[in-house]
Amino acid sequence: MKILYGVQGTGNGHITRARCLAREFDRLGLEVDYVFSGRDKNKYFGMEVFGDARFFEGLTFETRNNKIDHLSTIKNLRPFRFVHELKQIHLDSYDLVISDFEPLTAWRSRFSKTPSLGIGHQYSFISGAPWPKHDVVGRLVLRYFAPVQRALGVHWHHFDGTVLPPLIDVRLKWKPSEEAFVLVYLPFANSESALEILLNLPSVAFKFYSPQHKERRQVENVTIEPLSKEGFRQDLRQCRALVSSCGFGLVSEALHMGIPILTIPVQGQGEQIANAMALEQLGLGESNAHLNSQTLSEFMERIDSTTGGTRSPMNYPDVASAVADYCASGAHTDPKTLVDRLWQSTSAA
Repeated sequence: MKILYGVQGTGNGHITRARCLAREFDRLGLEVDYVFSGRDKNKYFGMEVFGDARFFEGLTFETRNNKIDHLSTIKNLRPFRFVHELKQIHLDSYDLVISDFEPLTAWRSRFSKTPSLGIGHQYSFISGAPWPKHDVVGRLVLRYFAPVQRALGVHWHHFDGTVLPPLIDVRLKWKPSEEAFVLVYLPFANSESALEILLNLPSVAFKFYSPQHKERRQVENVTIEPLSKEGFRQDLRQCRALVSSCGFGLVSEALHMGIPILTIPVQGQGEQIANAMALEQLGLGESNAHLNSQTLSEFMERIDSTTGGTRSPMNYPDVASAVADYCASGAHTDPKTLVDRLWQSTSAA
């Protein structure tokens, strides 16, 4: 079995899922090649598990101040470049193409005889997960951005569709440290504006990870950290709470461990707005359209109260292992049995 696995690089959640599956593919002895697109090659980190991966420009969305910048997105579209990259991907030697909402591998498989399987959060929205009603363009993007023959969505609920529990590293355990700090990760926000808000709560210790800062430094009650996969994961396990954008992967890890969470979805990004909707509909966490001092202060008050702020861990099952086994079998059969079995072993069903 030889697999080509395409990963959308614009969000770390896609890469986290790929890391989990890569370990399981290695366990099974499968031959897997990886393709990443949507981010500059030098902006990836912790990619050793993927071996000699290939990196492409692909398609992506431009953001500014925690909002999708539609004008910049349109201006920076390079369709001829996309077609050129598409021609560089050859599928003759592969038995299966997997796409985590990665358009190059998905579209290449559409024009070939190689079977394709979508594994990712975006595929849950075409299988029943809630989506903003007004976002018609977003629905079209979901359907045509990275089309596949068969899809396995991942989400915090099955929504009576072909949707798996979150595919995360189930070894993660929450052990809050004595530092009692709040972890902040808002990669698309203006870091200086966010820092100003954090400084307005001097009694709270924050660790603020930002791609806009390259060195660690202390500013009063805020420790600013440069991006680091291992450093961030350690701080996630030890924080007292999490404030982040509403990306699916990170929120899923927090829910798995039972960490209190406040999300600030990227405005204009349908997926993040949909995630915030689901988070509140399912009673799993809080969200707010904008980060401000009042919202943050009220969140901290609920955490500090005797009745709020704590949550039982979701303890999601080992989805990666089960999905890897399914792929190793050729992914030819209806995955409904797999979906039902995994939800039966989680408290989120």
